[in-house]
Amino acid sequence: MMLVADVRPTSQQLLTSQAGMTWLQFLVLLFITIFFLSMSVPLWLEQRRVTQADVDVEVISEAIKKYHRHTNQYPKFLDDLVSDSGVDGWRYPYLNEIPKTPWRGTYVLIPKIYKVCKRKETSGASAWAGECQKCSNSTNSAAIFGYR
Repeated sequence: MMLVADVRPTSQQLLTSQAGMTWLQFLVLLFITIFFLSMSVPLWLEQRRVTQADVDVEVISEAIKKYHRHTNQYPKFLDDLVSDSGVDGWRYPYLNEIPKTPWRGTYVLIPKIYKVCKRKETSGASAWAGECQKCSNSTNSAAIFGYR
């Protein structure tokens, strides 16, 4: 009959064995992890900003719809949603305050256009993004333009 020997290493063998990682392996692993994090975090942050802007635009859009329902006209400025501008039918502040864009800009209401677009500041002068060129042809209710 064959006996099976205990193949577990002793505590003395564990202390002198080569198990584990070297400092160089650890540093390589650390730099690879930092590299992948530095590549993914900015994309995640931008996605969060876009999502927040979508929520802001939806809230402002709902406020504009309520304003229109009560007054039978669209506001000329976003400030009309916050304070009474003397329009008949105005009931209450439709927004507590006008939110800032996630890029620290402001939302702007452009009357007689109904699509939502983004305005960007480029070298001190404002330029409209390509998608906003398309929506300037439409005329219906109101649009909110944010810039960053």
